[in-house]
Amino acid sequence: MINMDITYINQINLTEKGTEKNREFIVSLYDNEELEEVSRWFSKLDCSISIRRESDRDMTMDEFVKGIGPNSFIILQLASPNPFDIKYCASYISKSIRKSAWVTCPYNDNNLDVILGLYGKSFGCRIQDEPSHEGLLAYYKNRVQLGH
Repeated sequence: MINMDITYINQINLTEKGTEKNREFIVSLYDNEELEEVSRWFSKLDCSISIRRESDRDMTMDEFVKGIGPNSFIILQLASPNPFDIKYCASYISKSIRKSAWVTCPYNDNNLDVILGLYGKSFGCRIQDEPSHEGLLAYYKNRVQLGH
């Protein structure tokens, strides 16, 4: 457990939390109006056309949520690797195209409180009780000292 007096740092692979809980979490997170300075978007990567990710303006939340399943990759990053950001990404592959949903916002007290609440409601546990990777606190301190 990381000392909360400094900050809460973690990278949590949410895929193992289950499809339904992840569907609930992404809907509550993506459309949340309490997050400050939030950016959210859908993207797609079709390697048969390009190796560059493109915005997916035609994607809807309803369509995206249907694609989330046990083979999806879903991660929530809190102050790691960037000590000043919260990042969320959910992705899956459909017909050889990687579909992704992104939510990013600054790491601040308001945004962290919102995330903590949504996480608890969706997954039925406190995010602070999730195990964190060894070395994340040291990495965070180093990045802050370097001004990143």
